[in-house]
Amino acid sequence: MNGYGPMHGGAPPGGMWAPPQAPWWDGPEHLLALVLLVVLIGVVVWAVLRTTIRRAQLAAAASPTEDAAGLELRLRYARGDISREDYLARGADLGLVARPMPEAPPSQE
Repeated sequence: MNGYGPMHGGAPPGGMWAPPQAPWWDGPEHLLALVLLVVLIGVVVWAVLRTTIRRAQLAAAASPTEDAAGLELRLRYARGDISREDYLARGADLGLVARPMPEAPPSQE
């Protein structure tokens, strides 16, 4: 007898009529499936990264504090090239700082 059948320990691992089991890495068709799975995972990771980076770039571009004029104004003020009053007036024109409150006229008593 070939060892298969109703005898003790004679049944193959997958049942009586199951084909012999080969390891998943055995054969080129299995390698192709593995390569396609890796490529699919890579495409998903690339798409997620591209989407999140693009959103971050759009959010940074929409921020009013990240424009070139505001950056130059802050740099000039930090270097001491312009006074505080000039900084506040120009920053208010650019929408970077709140408009300074006008001073109250002296009270006449």
